[in-house]
Amino acid sequence: MKEENLLQDLKVERMQVEAEIKKIQKAYYIDKRISENEYNLQFQNFNERLAEIEGEKTTLELLGEKKIKRGKINLLPQIKREEKKEKRFEKIKGFFLAIIGFFRHPFISLKRNESKKRFLYKLKNYAENKK
Repeated sequence: MKEENLLQDLKVERMQVEAEIKKIQKAYYIDKRISENEYNLQFQNFNERLAEIEGEKTTLELLGEKKIKRGKINLLPQIKREEKKEKRFEKIKGFFLAIIGFFRHPFISLKRNESKKRFLYKLKNYAENKK
């Protein structure tokens, strides 16, 4: 049987068990047709069956999730595409922030470039003098 059919059957069975619980509750509390011991025994059995149904339902849902993870539905290419878009966006964002920073303080960035050039020039001279 397919997973959806099993889940549907479990839902129907759960509804039937709940209906039976209502019947014994009515028979015990309202009609007083069954004894307390009989009520407790039946109620316990029905509750155990409800717990089994919930356990089976959870198991089926977990198995369905494993199928998705194993590759029945492959989301990896879509995830990679999204990561590439994010990286591209970050690069563009950095570029625009650099432009904005330059327009805010144009002389500071020029001074930085000059100091880098001086540093590289000194480093080059130092390396030549050492030879």
